[in-house]
Amino acid sequence: MLKDLIGNVVERFARPADPGEPPGRIQSFARALKYALIVAAPVAALLVYQWLADLFLAAPGEIFLIWAGAVLVVSFVFRARGFHAMILLGAAVLLYYPAHLIFVNSRVIPFLYLTAAVAAVWVLSRRGRAWPAAGYALVLLTALFLLLGETMGPVFSSDRMDNPRGNRGIRKIDGPALDLETGKTVNLDGVNALNIIASPNGKRLYAAYERGDGAAGVAAFPLQQGDQAIYRPLGGMGARLIQIHEKTGDVYASSLSNGVLYRLQYTDLAIVEEHVFTAEPFSAAAVDEPGAQVFVADPGDHSLKVFSLSGRDEEWASIPSGGFKFKLKPVLGENLLPDMRSLSDIIVDPARRRLFLTYALSRDLVAVDMDEYRVVKIDRTLYPCAASAAMAPSSGLLFFAKPLGFIEAYDTGALRQRFRLSRHGGYRALAYDSVNARLVAANYYSGTVHFLDPSTGGRLDRRHVCPRITKMSVSPASGNIYVTCEGGIFELDPAAAGVRPHDTR
Repeated sequence: MLKDLIGNVVERFARPADPGEPPGRIQSFARALKYALIVAAPVAALLVYQWLADLFLAAPGEIFLIWAGAVLVVSFVFRARGFHAMILLGAAVLLYYPAHLIFVNSRVIPFLYLTAAVAAVWVLSRRGRAWPAAGYALVLLTALFLLLGETMGPVFSSDRMDNPRGNRGIRKIDGPALDLETGKTVNLDGVNALNIIASPNGKRLYAAYERGDGAAGVAAFPLQQGDQAIYRPLGGMGARLIQIHEKTGDVYASSLSNGVLYRLQYTDLAIVEEHVFTAEPFSAAAVDEPGAQVFVADPGDHSLKVFSLSGRDEEWASIPSGGFKFKLKPVLGENLLPDMRSLSDIIVDPARRRLFLTYALSRDLVAVDMDEYRVVKIDRTLYPCAASAAMAPSSGLLFFAKPLGFIEAYDTGALRQRFRLSRHGGYRALAYDSVNARLVAANYYSGTVHFLDPSTGGRLDRRHVCPRITKMSVSPASGNIYVTCEGGIFELDPAAAGVRPHDTR
């Protein structure tokens, strides 16, 4: 009824005059109003679009869904080809998402994409060619955005900046390293590291690699002059750093193609021990140093296993297979673990004796008691797929970078969402700077490192390092920041770069 009423009103006032009859005032006014609305609508929509984003601290992708729904309603009310528009705009929503991940820091470019998509639907439907020309137009438009975004994402990003002190405080870390097995030098300059960890004493940076031939390996780059970088090949394909022993400095690492956990000696990365924990590559692992135990997620039998550490030389002893196992899904409201196959990370909180499990394909956040081996609580985050996580040990806050570009903060005591941090967006790598009590987040495409207040989410300062940052680590000794990007591994010294300190008083 509402559609017919509004449609009749529009037809009455916008109907053109009879042939040969000069247009009356109503028709002239309606025509002028029509063209004025055509010009003003995109501008007004952009203002509303940004107002909603600021109001709800939301990323552009979230507001896009609301705005696309409004466009559908308007097109249906005003007797557009509602069915065609609904289908094509639904396709636009699906096609838009990958483009949004690229332009996550820009609110104007996604808006232009949406406007172009709606205009294509409107123009082609007016000509009776909504199928299949409009669908092809949307596909080609999205392909163009993906192509431009991948090649020129850093250029379009609204987070681009010039450092006030230039490149002062920024230096390259990776480069040639001595292969300890062959005795030859391998060039790791510019090779993308899978992840990095700074040593507790601030003397070394460890990086896990999957080289061009797929071979796994771990490298140690000196952070002080005089030492030589070394590289230790590992069995399997692709390496992953898990943790560094705080007292001995030994490195725990694993392969991405098997269920082997390695303990590498601090001095020369010699393999002290290697143990096959699972038949399949485990999806995640964590070392509990105070409790002398290792937690391994076994996707093969959908369980979280515990292996104890005993003896001075830390010999491994396995708990019986039936000693600690949870079912695949929650049953009758019981706190049981979700599917281990999508587990993305295990975060250790030694002070509170908790493990926190995050999942790549679900919104589950699970807390496990490390001493009693039981699930304490399962909560569901607002959005799935945590790209990165970091913990503030002093406050007990757990931070997650989500794909839509914002950060969720959780109180680990109650395991509930405390607040959402920052609307700057685009964060993919997170780390907590315990030296300066601040959260550090990196924007993927712009290559900008943001310094955030962990209690409010306010941005304290930012510095550009290198585009397409994937991983980040903060030195527990100096507070210096290390990032991996398309150019290799870089170090950012906040003090030398003139970053404003965080006043915690």
